[in-house]
Amino acid sequence: MFMVPDRIFSTDAIVKNKRLWAWREVISEIFYNVDIDDVCEENWQASIAEIRLEDLSFTKYVTEKARGTRGRAAISADTEEYYIFVFPMSGSMFFSQSGRSGIVKANGYILLRSGELYQLSCDQSFQGYFLKVPTDALDRQYADAGLHCAGSEHANGAMAKVLLSVMTTASDLLPAERVKFGAGLQRQIIGMLGLMLQMENPDSECTSMARRQIVQRVLRLVEARYHVETFSPVSAAAELRISVGYLHRCLQTHGTTFAKMLRDARLARAYEILSQPTFSKQVAEVAFATGFADHSVFSRAFKQRYGQKPSDCRRGLRSSG
Repeated sequence: MFMVPDRIFSTDAIVKNKRLWAWREVISEIFYNVDIDDVCEENWQASIAEIRLEDLSFTKYVTEKARGTRGRAAISADTEEYYIFVFPMSGSMFFSQSGRSGIVKANGYILLRSGELYQLSCDQSFQGYFLKVPTDALDRQYADAGLHCAGSEHANGAMAKVLLSVMTTASDLLPAERVKFGAGLQRQIIGMLGLMLQMENPDSECTSMARRQIVQRVLRLVEARYHVETFSPVSAAAELRISVGYLHRCLQTHGTTFAKMLRDARLARAYEILSQPTFSKQVAEVAFATGFADHSVFSRAFKQRYGQKPSDCRRGLRSSG
């Protein structure tokens, strides 16, 4: 596999104190801008190999440890939007997006959207495949693709194996062959992705379009009201003109809760504020500005999510763009 990739990179040949900088650069070129934390390990290593099939990017990704966050600044700087499928082969990856979070392991996969805030991290060695697909291309095939983001509990493992078999076989084609057959292969792969998503637990309540629409409205409302300390399921339900019970049931079918969705939005915004080069506020001010009533609760939640104290957030943190 990946006998003749279109691009290959390894930190092995890079001076140790330049490895993380070089890794951030190549990740931004292959994917898009992502904030990648300093792993603080002298012998840290990572490698990536990429093949392209028209607009699709398929990569083999190996790292000893990593933590990346997609924030508003990076999102606003991009002109294109993508879906990212992560297929672990060994090790596991933590993910968080749209109020959903969890761990994805081998034989599973997770779908994320580059136009929305997310986090990916692994604290141990990880090897897997990433597939980057333009959102409009997959949405034309399957209009509800975006509703599957961060929903690993319904992953279709059987179809994922078939898809990876096709992708890894394509990775062995010569560059000239990938150019010749790229358009046809892209159509087939996007068709398989649409089928894979449509077959994710089709009998689940998650297929209720009405509930999916409510979840999207709640997400937008949380993004607008996260800074209000008293924002609650009761006030959200009142704004949406639905019952509190129905709100909770809709979020349950989405695999999350109101509290988790609100906490994730607050932490994401706090991370962005703390990582700004011009940041000058006290940590307590950031906590209160993002809706946390208790500074210590905020600090514990922040460290649990991002692996560092709020006061240490800026150390070693640089945008890869």
